[in-house]
This record gives sequence, C-alpha cells and structure tokens, in this order.
Amino acid sequence: MRNGFLATLTVFVIAGVIGGCASTSNTGTRVLGKGDYERAASLYRERLQKAPDKAELWRGLGIAYYQLDSLDAASQAFDKATQLSPNDASSVFYRGMIAERKGNFDGARENYRKYLSMSGDPRLQSEAKKRLRWIEDDNLQKVVTSAISNEKNVNVSEIPGNTAAIVRFDATALPQQYRSLGRGIAELIYADLANVPNLTLVERLELAALQDELKLSQSEFSDKFTSPRIGRLVGAAKIVTGQLNAKPDNGIELDAGIIDVGPGLASYPDRKEGKVNDFFKMQKELSFDIISKLGYEITPQIRNAISKPATESILALIAYSRGLEYVDQGMYSLAEAEFKAAINEDANFGLAKNAIQEFGGLSDYDGKLKPIGEVAALANTEVVEQGKTEVDRSVIIERLQESTRGTAPEDENPYVTPRVTKGTVVVRGRTD
Repeated sequence: MRNGFLATLTVFVIAGVIGGCASTSNTGTRVLGKGDYERAASLYRERLQKAPDKAELWRGLGIAYYQLDSLDAASQAFDKATQLSPNDASSVFYRGMIAERKGNFDGARENYRKYLSMSGDPRLQSEAKKRLRWIEDDNLQKVVTSAISNEKNVNVSEIPGNTAAIVRFDATALPQQYRSLGRGIAELIYADLANVPNLTLVERLELAALQDELKLSQSEFSDKFTSPRIGRLVGAAKIVTGQLNAKPDNGIELDAGIIDVGPGLASYPDRKEGKVNDFFKMQKELSFDIISKLGYEITPQIRNAISKPATESILALIAYSRGLEYVDQGMYSLAEAEFKAAINEDANFGLAKNAIQEFGGLSDYDGKLKPIGEVAALANTEVVEQGKTEVDRSVIIERLQESTRGTAPEDENPYVTPRVTKGTVVVRGRTD
C-alpha cells in the first residue's frame, strides 16, 4: 500500500521584489492628462533638476505652462525642448500656437510651416495647414486693404526699379477649355523670372486678392490701362501681362506687354505664334524676351535652368491652371482635384506637386478656424498619448541609475535588490 507523506523542507526563498516604475499617476504626463497643470509643472521642474537634458521633460513643462496661460515661460520651455531635440514636432506646434496667440503671425507662420515638414499627428497637421492658410489670407487682405487706402500717398519714384508683378494673361479669346491657360502661363513666367538674380517679384496671391478687392474682371485686371494702378498698389515698378489668342488650325498666339508703372509706357516682346503643341517652346521664348526687355542679362547656367520645361503636357498645364483659379476663389477641394489630375497627366510636374503640398488637405476649410483652445486640447491629448511611454521610460532609467549609486530613498527606489531568507515549504501528497 502506498503511503501518503508529509515532507517538510527547509529552503532558501528568494523574497526580493522587482518594483516597477514610480506610479504612472505620479508622472507629469499622467497629471497633464488629468488637467492638473500646476502639479504637472511642479513634477517637471523637479525632474528637470536631475535631468536638464531631457527634451520631453521641457516639452511637458511647456505644455503645463501653456495651459496655465504662462505663455512666456511656456515659450522658453518649448525653445529648450527644440534645442535639445530639433525634430520634436509637438513643441514646434505649440510654439506656433503661442506665436499666434501673441499676434506674432510671422512666428506662427514659421512654426506651422516647420511642423508641416515633420511627421506630426495627422489631426494637428490638418489644423496647422488651415491656420497657416488663414494667416496667409489674412495677411494678404491686410496688405491689399492698406495699399488701397494709401494709394494717394504712393510716390511712384520711390518704388524700387527691380520689382515686377506678373499679372495673369487675358485668355478670353480662347475656346472655353483653354481659358484657364491665362492663369497658368503667368505662373510659368513667374517661375522662370524667379531665377533672375536681383529681380523681386510680387506674390501671386497678393495680386489675386487685389483683383478680388477691386472687383475687376480678368480682362480688366490684365488691361494695360489698369496695370499702372496695379503696380502702384502692389509696389511694382514693372507689370508683365498679355493676351492669349486663338489662331486657325488649332493655333495659338502669345502676346505680352511690359508696362513701366512710372510713365505708364509699354514695351512689347516679340509675339509668339504656333500650334498648341508648341505652347511650351513659345512660352520659354517669351520668358527670355521678357527678361531681356526688363534689362537683365543672365548666365548660361541660369538660362539652362529656365530652359527646362515645368511640363510638356498641355492637359497637365490646363488642369494645373484650373486648380490655380480655384485657389484664387478659395475652392480648395476642387483645386486639389485639379492638381491631382495634373500630376496624373505628368507625374514629374513639380509646380503641381508644390501646389498639392501648399493647398492640399484644405477641402473642409471655409475660411474659419477652430478655436485655439480646442486645438490646444487636441495637441495636449496627442502629447499625453505619445508621451506616457517616453516619459515613464526616462523615469525608470533615472531611478535605476540612482539606485545603483545608492542615492535614491528606499521608498522611491523602483528596483529593490532580491533578498535571500530562510523559509519552510510543506509538500503534501502520495509517494505511490
């Protein structure tokens, strides 16, 4: 018969406890998530005394200060965070919001643009793009309004002679499907002339805003009699504009004029005429003639750079041109669709790609912005979600380092060395 047994063994029991990190509820990130910003700021300041080179701690401190409306202190903290970690997208976004709240729209523009070049949260990317667009549009409107109100005080002789504005060409004589080329050719010429050293060009969107403010039709805005006034308003000594005319057998004519705003006199580059398929060759020839008429000599290197066509697809250019017209009207969803259509026609069309980068993602933008408090709450949530692991990891490492030096108080030490002690283990069972 098998007998049961009772065995009593004396063994060494490892009774050590491997502690985890300090309670997450005590971390600055968790406290930020709870909205206790005073406590969060205190925690971050305490940790920064021991780890002043931790960008995530400076960022957390900046968020706490931001929520406490201590914008100057928040700005300093975010500056420190981006110094330590230039790719800290969240800090860059907060810097943009701080600049916006302070009315520093140049600073806001700079930071929002930088954020858009980073791999940030898609929701914040969308907000940054909308806020940047609003800042740009608001600035243009202020510039235009100021120019019109100050028109009588403009001294034409004081306008720098190296300034020029490229106004869209009048294309009303073309068949309907080609009329957007009036906007497109102005953009192509602008891109070419931007390569000329010492020539300053007026922002294209400023011209569109001015046209809208003056309530001028396309043909009126391109008219040589209107051009001197346009030049005075935008501070351009020269106005470049022209016409596109239809010719028999699918032909097209490019006719340009350069108006000297001071005396109001015009000079005319040679007229270009050919088939629609020759449009890009004619456009380049026209750009070189305009540069010459403006009095500039260019190096062979610059000439080669200008000679490279932006695209050789007329369908791509037409779609791109329509997109620009939609941008001028604030119809960003339609504009984005046209820019994508242009890229579908020519995958190497750089201007269309740039337009997508600048105006894409604005389909639900109606000129109004979400209150910045709501955006800050979204940014805070994004940081809390991403920062928990990041900050807790730094705390664990910090505590472990301290424990090896014996400097951390026992009750705060996240790691307790295993202890060996005696104990009794009772095993009950049968031997059979």
